[in-house]
Amino acid sequence: MNFNDMSIFVTIYETRSINKSSKILQYAQSNLSARLKVLETELDTKLFYRKYNGLVPTESGGLFYQFCKETSNNLEKLKKKCETSKISILISELLFNHDINNSQTIDLDKSEINIRKTSDIPIIAHQEEFDKIFCFQKIENLKHYDETIGHVESVYAYSSIIKATEEMPIFVNKDKNCPFRKQSLMKFAHLKSVVEIDSFENIISLVENGKGIALLPKWLNKRANIKPYDQDIILIPFYQYEKQNQIK
Repeated sequence: MNFNDMSIFVTIYETRSINKSSKILQYAQSNLSARLKVLETELDTKLFYRKYNGLVPTESGGLFYQFCKETSNNLEKLKKKCETSKISILISELLFNHDINNSQTIDLDKSEINIRKTSDIPIIAHQEEFDKIFCFQKIENLKHYDETIGHVESVYAYSSIIKATEEMPIFVNKDKNCPFRKQSLMKFAHLKSVVEIDSFENIISLVENGKGIALLPKWLNKRANIKPYDQDIILIPFYQYEKQNQIK
């Protein structure tokens, strides 16, 4: 028995047809029938009944299918562990920029970065495994991770090349779960027009070009064309999750 035969069996089981499996796998029907016969001989059991409308798995066929699926999943996990020693990281665009420009805890050469929207991160964190997760939202019921809380020092900013006016709009991220958006709306929603932008970098660019103001990380003040709109420093909390040392 080999992994290829197990893969062939899974396709036949899921299609209930040698003909359909032949088209999917690009094998001759006779080859698939022969491989299925080899499996039945090795297992000393019948895996399918042939009916007029296709194949019907036997009880043994159902059990062998579950075994093949579990074995396939374990093989994929093993391949991933053998292929790379890089640290897998799930992070939002803004927190990625914050780390690179400020705290610098991420080693780019040794990391596999997955940048996603803040609102998507909790869902993905429960679907896939990562070595580290950075998120502005607290992720509930995340098992086998150590949680720490950090803060991004932030200020309202505008362009240093023009004079600020009351008519300037406030830029916010389209992501409803973005904490910078929530803070901005609490302070300015009743005072200024609000413009939603789908990218952190686009917001910075608009601010630099004097199109409006936005709540931005304080470290961005180092950029020549950005300066504080007021003196308020706002601490935006974020959560960092690190996989505990254990066999995944």
